[in-house]
Amino acid sequence: MSQFPTMKARRLLAILERKPLSYRVSRQSGSHRRMEAPGRPPLTFAFHDNATVPSRLVRKVLVRDVGLPKTRPGSYSDLEDLMETVRVIYHHEANGWWAESPDVEGWSAAGDTYAEVVKLAEEGIPFALDGPAELEHYVPAGERIPA
Repeated sequence: MSQFPTMKARRLLAILERKPLSYRVSRQSGSHRRMEAPGRPPLTFAFHDNATVPSRLVRKVLVRDVGLPKTRPGSYSDLEDLMETVRVIYHHEANGWWAESPDVEGWSAAGDTYAEVVKLAEEGIPFALDGPAELEHYVPAGERIPA
């Protein structure tokens, strides 16, 4: 199965607009763009430029909507260069630790120790995104992490 990165909508739009896809906006209303390209199906691109598009939705747009083959991962090497880091924010409370990610809607994890929650993040976020992810860990200023 090919891996697709999570990315900002403006980056996905740039991929659609450059060769060999060559999509162009034919009509726009707010953040909704109707796009067309010679020899390709029309596409409605409905994302705000700064919105984060999850990997499974990137795959849907490029494979199902645009028609790129999903069996040639080498053809997606440009996408790997655009991969963004997933931020994980850790919180400490009296009875343990928990984490959330502003980049993965609805994802959170909780555990007794910081190390346990880090492990849950390293396993859970790639699962939630349906692909690999590079995690960037954040702990609130002044918080002490046990060794």
